[in-house]
Amino acid sequence: VLYGITDDRIQTVIARHGSGSASRSIHGGFVKWFMSSSSSSFSAAFDSYAEPLASAQHWSALKVIICVACSKQKEIGSSIGQILSAQTSQLLTQRLVNVQLRDKALQSAIQRRNFDDFAYICMRDSSDFHAVCLDTFPPIFYLNETSKAVIKLCHCMNDWYKNECAFNQGNQCMVCYTFDAGPNAVLVVRDNRCLDVMMRALQTACSEYRQDNSTNSWIEDKLNLWPSHGNNNNNAVDMKYAAELKCDGVEKIILTQIGVGAQVVHAKIAV
Repeated sequence: VLYGITDDRIQTVIARHGSGSASRSIHGGFVKWFMSSSSSSFSAAFDSYAEPLASAQHWSALKVIICVACSKQKEIGSSIGQILSAQTSQLLTQRLVNVQLRDKALQSAIQRRNFDDFAYICMRDSSDFHAVCLDTFPPIFYLNETSKAVIKLCHCMNDWYKNECAFNQGNQCMVCYTFDAGPNAVLVVRDNRCLDVMMRALQTACSEYRQDNSTNSWIEDKLNLWPSHGNNNNNAVDMKYAAELKCDGVEKIILTQIGVGAQVVHAKIAV
């Protein structure tokens, strides 16, 4: 209970005053954030909310790898960037149309637990967003060279998975990426087996960077999602794809999964 408020929607409205991410994080699982339908800034403050689409248990096989490509504060914040794009980007109008179409398709993919559809939509929408950023004047460069290297690695590993993977059963993708207004990649992998493959691919691609950083400090795995830490010697994987690419700018990797939402904590450990 947040300040005695028991209505979940009102809680998300209040959280929205902090950020869109805070609004979405009130609920667990898969959540849709509804933009305000009001043109009034005052009304909009009470008209933007989030609702759950599916629980965390609905698709518990999914795992998430966050690749920190730059921990420094970005030059242009997302709010300022959004204003600049609205004022100058000629691609933004088409993006709004694309978002409406992808919204329905993404919800369908989640309900059907269809990872190939889910992955395709996530990657195309991410690229669409950053195309608008580049079309903004002056252009906004959120992705850096490390971001691009991670994108290439994902596509290479999907090619391996589709064409050579011994445990694949006719699927197209093992991993997908998405970027918000920044350089850090959020990778979603199909299941635990694909998590192991992708983590070892990242270790191979980031080998030079890791020479000066221990595995324990470079990988944050508080949920113990990858207990083997690459020590299972999975012979089904040929790391030649990863070895040909370099992602040595990845500062840190964080492993996580779909969460259960906001939790009540004791006052002694509350921030």
